[in-house]
Amino acid sequence: MPIPTKELLLNLTKDTQHIIKTAQAEILPLSEHQRTWKSSTEKWSVAECLEHLNIYGRYYLPQIQQALQKNTDSSPKTNYSGGWLGNYFVNSMLPKEQAVANKMKTPKGYNPTNLPMKNQNYLQDFLDQQQQILQLLEEAQNVNLQKIKIPISLSKWLKIRLGDTFRFVIAHNQRHVLQAQNVIKIENFPKQPIA
Repeated sequence: MPIPTKELLLNLTKDTQHIIKTAQAEILPLSEHQRTWKSSTEKWSVAECLEHLNIYGRYYLPQIQQALQKNTDSSPKTNYSGGWLGNYFVNSMLPKEQAVANKMKTPKGYNPTNLPMKNQNYLQDFLDQQQQILQLLEEAQNVNLQKIKIPISLSKWLKIRLGDTFRFVIAHNQRHVLQAQNVIKIENFPKQPIA
């Protein structure tokens, strides 16, 4: 169902601003011990949730930036309609009623438990990426979100609309920030003084 393009971009901006506020209020005050704590070896820590998002951001944000720079001649449309594939990806990713639904296996190269946590700046990198998303959403007001296509991370030959890419990336961020919040709510989460 079509949505006014300005409304879509405004909603995505608000969602990203909410992600930033949540990270600043609930994750930033935690100690490094709390951020890296895991309830079991199979579960992700708060830090791993954020680094997983950073890994995806390192793929999608340059793709979006490059597409916006190349497509300055595509004027925006009044309304936006998601593509069937984009809608599928977004709907499978969105959290439902404050719960992470549709559990899925993370591809090996995107699973932070398979990678050494070399990135000690994962929280600042995450916040910087969210600011970059806000900037890209601002730039996207001047282009056709349906005409520009972005290759998905799993297969470079498979592309979805720019609007759907924004929707997917932000839904994915919402999903794993909620996962991080749920780690903090686990009963035996360390309650040491926040430093």
